[in-house]
Amino acid sequence: MFRSKFFVKDMLTTLRRQTGTTIIELLIASSLLTVVLGSTYFAFGTTSNNFNLTMQNNETFEIARRANNEMTDKIKRAELPLIQASSETISFNLDLYKDASNPGPEMVTFMYQFMVDPETNEESHVILKIVQSSTGTVLANTTVATNVINKLVFNYIDVDGQDIIVPQDSSDPNYRTLIQSIKFVRITSRVEVEEVKGHPRSLNLQSEVNLRHAP
Repeated sequence: MFRSKFFVKDMLTTLRRQTGTTIIELLIASSLLTVVLGSTYFAFGTTSNNFNLTMQNNETFEIARRANNEMTDKIKRAELPLIQASSETISFNLDLYKDASNPGPEMVTFMYQFMVDPETNEESHVILKIVQSSTGTVLANTTVATNVINKLVFNYIDVDGQDIIVPQDSSDPNYRTLIQSIKFVRITSRVEVEEVKGHPRSLNLQSEVNLRHAP
C-alpha cells in the first residue's frame, strides 16, 4: 500500500519534470524562431529598401546623362565664336530649327540656376535651355533637368590645353580675344543621390566638346 503511494508520487513528480522541460524547450524554440523571423524580415526590408533606392538612383543618373548629352550635342554644333562663356552659362548661335519662317541661326543658352523658395526654404537646382530668334524673341524656354544635377560647371580650354577665364563684361579689351581662343568646352555635372551601401552618394558626369569651327 505504502509502496503504491510512493510509486504514484514518483510518477507525478516525473511527469511534472517532463512537462516543465517540454515547456522550457518550447519557449526557447519560440524565442529562436522569433529571432530568425525578425532577422529575415529586417534583411528583406533592408534589401527591398536598397533595391528601391538603387532603381531611383539609376533613374536620376539616366536623366542627368540625357541632360549632359543634350548640352554636348548642341555645343559641338555651335557657330563660333561663342556669345557668352561663364562657369554656369553658355550661349552660342546655332541653326536649331532650320525653319524658313524663322531664318536662323537662333541663340541657344544653357544656364544653371540655384534657387531657394522664400516661403518654404526649399532648394531647387534647375538647368534651363533658352532659345531666341535672331531678333531676340524667345522661341523656347524649357527645363532640361530639375533637382537632378546639383551643380553644373562649364570650363573653357584653348588649343594648348590651358584653361580660359572669359571676362563677363563684353566691353573688356580681352573679351573678344579670349572667347575666340576657346577650342574645347568641358561640361561637368554633379549628381547627388540617396546613399546606398556600396555605392557613392555623388557622381560627376563629364564630357569634353571639341568645337567644330575652332581653329
